[in-house]
Amino acid sequence: MKKINPPSFIVLFLAALAAFWIADIINPGFNPVGVMILMLVPVFVIELLYPHSDADQVMEIEQYIAEQQLFEQQQREKLLAAEDHPEENNLAEDVEAKVAAS
Repeated sequence: MKKINPPSFIVLFLAALAAFWIADIINPGFNPVGVMILMLVPVFVIELLYPHSDADQVMEIEQYIAEQQLFEQQQREKLLAAEDHPEENNLAEDVEAKVAAS
């Protein structure tokens, strides 16, 4: 996935000022646009303070794969145990036979 570079703070402030300026000239509907642009600033500040690195994503993927492999191994062990003791799996058939016999 391609990394997206967020705009700088100067660009955000200039865009907000431009939206407020256009609101005075053309249409007051641009005031909310300026406010929304200014509300992006805290989002980018948090992103700068707490970056989510690619290494974290790789570690999460590796942990997920390890959990899946463990789950698959447990399923294989259950199947092997079921093959070793087939009489335990036929419990429903035994109950049906007893009901039919009585």
